[in-house]
Amino acid sequence: PAQRARAWFAALLVLALGLYAPSLGAGYMADDFGVQLVLDGRIESPTWKPWSLYDFGTLASAPESSAERAAFPWWVDADWRVRFFRPLTSLSLWLDYALFGSAPVAGHAVSLGLFALLLIAARRLYMRLGLSHGTASLALAIFAADNGGLVPVGWIANRNSLLEALFAALALHAGLVARERGLGRHYVAALWLAFLALLAKESGLHVAAGLTLVFLFARRAGAPTRLSKVAVLAPLALALPYLAGYAAWGMGSNVLFYPMPWTAPAEFARGAVVMFVCAPLAAVAPFPIDALLLAPEHAWALLALATVLGVGIVALFARGLRGVPASGLLTLLGVLALLPQAGAPPSDRLMFTPMLYWAPLIALWLERHLAAAWRERTSRGMRLAARSIAVAQVLSALVVLGAGLAMSESWARLRSVIAGADVGPAELGERHAFVLQASPSSLVALGPLSTWIFEGGSERVRFHPLQAGQRALSWTRTAEDRFTVESLDGAFLANPIERVFLTAEPRAGVERTWTTRYLEVRGTPDAEGDLWRLEFRLDTSLDDLRWRFLVFDGQRLVHRVPPRIGESVHLERGERDTFLP
Repeated sequence: PAQRARAWFAALLVLALGLYAPSLGAGYMADDFGVQLVLDGRIESPTWKPWSLYDFGTLASAPESSAERAAFPWWVDADWRVRFFRPLTSLSLWLDYALFGSAPVAGHAVSLGLFALLLIAARRLYMRLGLSHGTASLALAIFAADNGGLVPVGWIANRNSLLEALFAALALHAGLVARERGLGRHYVAALWLAFLALLAKESGLHVAAGLTLVFLFARRAGAPTRLSKVAVLAPLALALPYLAGYAAWGMGSNVLFYPMPWTAPAEFARGAVVMFVCAPLAAVAPFPIDALLLAPEHAWALLALATVLGVGIVALFARGLRGVPASGLLTLLGVLALLPQAGAPPSDRLMFTPMLYWAPLIALWLERHLAAAWRERTSRGMRLAARSIAVAQVLSALVVLGAGLAMSESWARLRSVIAGADVGPAELGERHAFVLQASPSSLVALGPLSTWIFEGGSERVRFHPLQAGQRALSWTRTAEDRFTVESLDGAFLANPIERVFLTAEPRAGVERTWTTRYLEVRGTPDAEGDLWRLEFRLDTSLDDLRWRFLVFDGQRLVHRVPPRIGESVHLERGERDTFLP
């Protein structure tokens, strides 16, 4: 039986890696380009270093070359700060570069290898928790088929979540052994592995709390253990210096996109509520949490659906897993893992680590109820629930495979759009590309310069996104060197990607001026705080051949001749890629 179980696991491992194999052709995306430019020495920063690739620093500390290159958009706030402490993940990316250079396929292969190690570690954890070989294999299949893994496994820069989950599984396994054998090498290993999870990603803090739960559950259950109360609480005590150092070094974020619980508690709590509302449905079915970001017009309908079905799912599992060993511990571990994820916009990828704990719960529930459902030995409602959840797991696997293929195509298209931008002939010298609409994705406005340079573009080109959305515009020239843009279908600075650079909401009725090295922008929010009209002033005529006004034509960003003084040009809403924000 053990040999057969290992054979089944090997087959499952191959199938799981096959689901994510399309990522091998995905290439680099967004933050990946900046990482590569730091590693090859083309970006210099006081904080952005090979061992600290997630510490983007502050606007105040950014080198003069950042302003010269127009590395930040015009709407960035003066007190902007995004600093994350992830040295272990940074070092893994540095090692990729040292071994393979700037070869995205190698980076993706390393991430796939780490995912394989995670599945192996998860199986050991599940077996230690008392799951049978069959139930552990089913749990792994559910975990691998969850679409929350697409970005952590498929996006190299999001390897932080992959490493967090890997060290979480290893730490908790060591902790389970330690609670049976007492203080010793497994206890020390559990603490070290929990610390490594923290060094991979801040949300790895949940592992320290999880170890305390593991030890506490053992004490209450009367398990044979020599762990004292001090030993039980030690993981949390060791996490306190980390938190103190994190705050003392000015780490974290003050931007609207990444609310921190100590600087923006209301926004953090709101994000936590949304994730916990979506979590039950997203755990058992391929419910698209990302749609809240990609299609905000449907957000309330999706949240209502998630609330109604989520309450039923929680009740179903609470009743169906009553008395099942380890179900309470796994539930709480998933809650602990999900809570710190509220510091980012609600997304499927935030379910990745929580699903490490909730996948075995789903497997245990299906093991209890699916056979009875197929033999019609339960109520009609239970039969429907069990069959629906089983079918949803198959659909989830198909979604992962299909979405992975689509994601690779979308990323390649976005790189092509930026790299192929019509910036004019090199003979003009320094050129400035004003991107009127961020099509086909808001990511066009997030870091066009790093993508452009990495893809071989001239370093004498500057990009100036006028917005990070696809809003329809009325573009009016008011003077030789001035123009206005008026949004016709959505206020400016309200797009989630725009909020990456904002530390405070626009103040109603208060005019504001943004001045950069190359342009000046004025705008006055209305009584509701919404900004619909912007005035731009350049330092020379709009007809200067160095100014390029770019609009997406379905294939690339092409130059649009500016209107004459007093004339307006209407731009229809830009195209948006279905699989990109």
